[in-house]
Amino acid sequence: MKKSITHLVLFLTLLYGGNLFGQLRVELGDKYFDQFAYKKAIRLYAEAIEKDGAGWTVKAKLADCYYFISKPAKAVELYKEADGGEKQRLKSSQRYRYALCLQSLGQNKQGEAKTQLTLFYQDYTDKDLSNLDFRSVEPTETVAENLSFNSTYSDFGAVVINDTLYFTSSREKPNQRKHNKKLYKWNEQPFLDIYSAELNNHPEIELLIPEDSLKFEINTVAHEAGMTIFKDSIMGKEMMFMYYSGGEVNNNKIVYNKRGVSNLKLMGARRIVNQWVTDSTMNSKLERLNLDNFSVGNPAISPDKKRLFFVTCAPYPEAKGQTDIYYSDINKDGSFKKPVNLSIINTPGRESFPFVASDGTLYFSSDGPQKDSLGLGMLDIYRVRQINKVLNGEAASNIEHLGRPFNSEKDDFAFFIDPTERDDDGRAFGYFTSNRARRDSTGIREDDDIYRAKLKIEKKRIVIGVVSDIKTKDYLEDAIVELIDSEGKILDTLNLNSSGSFKFEIDNDRSFNLRVSKTRYFDRLITVNPSKSSDDNLEYDLELEPYPCDLYKRSRIEFARNSSEIDSISATSLNKLRDFLMSNSEIRIRIESHTDAIGSDVDNLKLSQKRADATEKYLTDAGVDRDQILSAVGLGENCPIHSEAFIKSQPSEMSDDYHRQNRRSKFIIEDCEGYASDCIED
Repeated sequence: MKKSITHLVLFLTLLYGGNLFGQLRVELGDKYFDQFAYKKAIRLYAEAIEKDGAGWTVKAKLADCYYFISKPAKAVELYKEADGGEKQRLKSSQRYRYALCLQSLGQNKQGEAKTQLTLFYQDYTDKDLSNLDFRSVEPTETVAENLSFNSTYSDFGAVVINDTLYFTSSREKPNQRKHNKKLYKWNEQPFLDIYSAELNNHPEIELLIPEDSLKFEINTVAHEAGMTIFKDSIMGKEMMFMYYSGGEVNNNKIVYNKRGVSNLKLMGARRIVNQWVTDSTMNSKLERLNLDNFSVGNPAISPDKKRLFFVTCAPYPEAKGQTDIYYSDINKDGSFKKPVNLSIINTPGRESFPFVASDGTLYFSSDGPQKDSLGLGMLDIYRVRQINKVLNGEAASNIEHLGRPFNSEKDDFAFFIDPTERDDDGRAFGYFTSNRARRDSTGIREDDDIYRAKLKIEKKRIVIGVVSDIKTKDYLEDAIVELIDSEGKILDTLNLNSSGSFKFEIDNDRSFNLRVSKTRYFDRLITVNPSKSSDDNLEYDLELEPYPCDLYKRSRIEFARNSSEIDSISATSLNKLRDFLMSNSEIRIRIESHTDAIGSDVDNLKLSQKRADATEKYLTDAGVDRDQILSAVGLGENCPIHSEAFIKSQPSEMSDDYHRQNRRSKFIIEDCEGYASDCIED
């Protein structure tokens, strides 16, 4: 009996064992996939396919793994098999990754990539994608330099300050054995730490790694990466501070969540006696932005230190993609306001690695379509100038692709530049990270390396000036000056203080417009061509003409004898007045209508009121708000421009013209300083 049972168990094992082991491999692969342990998941999924005949869902998961470790060619092969042609079995997120991998393989795959992207976006938007195109990038002779301190591991995220280059690396620690005990599951490399390198007059970069690692007390057994460094004054003393991403640690052990994942959190540090140490005050305030179940990282602070940008995959209601860039305004006490989605650049794809240069330009990486155009491959680097003014509604956004050599068919990200370090040709080093293929002593490598290349920084010129009253020469407080480019886009807006002065920074040799406006003054617009001047500072003192108290000279309304009808000539003038009032809703007027002295006083008073009523009706029927007309009063013949005595003293052939000028409606602006009635005798 026992022998029979043994044979039965052996038979069942042979019959079902493959499926049982195959299912176990898939389940283990899923477990490691959820923990971002992609290399372990790859081995398990591959064995499940090869040994157990696992189906298309496992192939799609295996393709995802290759996508996440930046192996697009292998991912494309597996996505294609999993999708099954017309069956279209891939999930939306997998289809998006499939498209990006196709795109990274070059132009001969662009048609397939667009097909997959179109299918993907059908699940997210009703937008017409017929204009979706691949970006055309001009070739360049500029070569990106692979920096000498790059290791055989992942090196990325350069930040330069005080001639020191800070970066993140998973390189082996010099004071540990050859293979570190603790490996990160995603790529089976050591956990990330922050390092530094000294800039030696820029041509050469020498690595500085203290053997005792005391320079960075913030480095732990978990990840430390993606820093932004800034200076600030504490009690009159300038100090250096850092925001960075770090894994949570307790008693020198990494803290994992229920899914077995160590989430990144935003952390703060300050430099004390050449050491970077954790700042508990900064960390307590960053709790406002950190999350328990989702990573938050890639911090970037604005030059004025009033806004912090960061990245998260958290499913906020306003989230748009796999990872989005957010920002939080910083209060005076260093605390943070509610995060805001940077919706002007976020797509259903991945946006990450924000950096704000000292000139206010935001650089970021994205693999989604920007301005209806795709990048060159995977993550590409873009920029938006004057990001704070864009977010404050003071300037329009314009997303620019950085082109080659900063972008390639692979992942390009973590851009940094100091625009003030320009050479004589107006170029500055831009540092960035890429996993583009390169050859070294070990063969072809496609791991993250730090590169640099020079980027043309357009020379800036200063436009200065004052705005004053053309009559009194007084400076005009609260005047608004707008800087407008040659295509009509508002680049900057200033609301002037009591000095009436303004100052703009402009690109060299590009024509622009200055538009000046103020309540109760006529607008002024001038066009400036900087190329016609060799001065670094361009000075323009602008005078504005105030609205006249009596608008009669600008809106001449006259009537035929014994008539209150608005003729075509008067209608043209009233239309101009209508446009003026509708464009200046804060202006309110009084209407006064008059007659000549022909006829009785009583009849003329009635006739003048009819003229006032007709004038008011025309304006309101034409669209003027009734609240802008305070009154419409007929004054009869009591306030002539030309008195009867004057008219009789003139040649008889002129009398009709003088009487006609007396038959009028006039318009007086409310509370107008210096107004004097024209009801005077000649």
